[in-house]
Amino acid sequence: MAYSSLQNAWWLDIGRLSTGFGVGLLSYVVQINVFLHFTPFPLSISGTIPCLIQLVGLFLIPESPRWLAKTGHWDGSEASLVRLRGKNANIFEEATEIRVGVGLMVLQQFGGVNAIAYYASAIFASAGN
Repeated sequence: MAYSSLQNAWWLDIGRLSTGFGVGLLSYVVQINVFLHFTPFPLSISGTIPCLIQLVGLFLIPESPRWLAKTGHWDGSEASLVRLRGKNANIFEEATEIRVGVGLMVLQQFGGVNAIAYYASAIFASAGN
């Protein structure tokens, strides 16, 4: 189970990196090339630099406390909060809010509100409204 979650997170990171790289290059081409008249190669290199900085930073940041809580890693969630807020910070209240939030997400799924929202137009149409 843990391997599958780790593998899915890795593919998510690769997708984010690819999307950021493409959007970053597009942003540089549209805005800078008009004013500075760069050729495509230096323009591509200048768009790659911020992406590489983010790639290095990706390995330095902890996992999101909310994601860890959602996947059932409560101890990891609290450890991530301590790392983000500092060792002397009181994380008890925030950790409790995260637990409540995850509980509400679970209740939302089991309560069927998503199905009602999805089929609301069909329900109203069949009711004659």
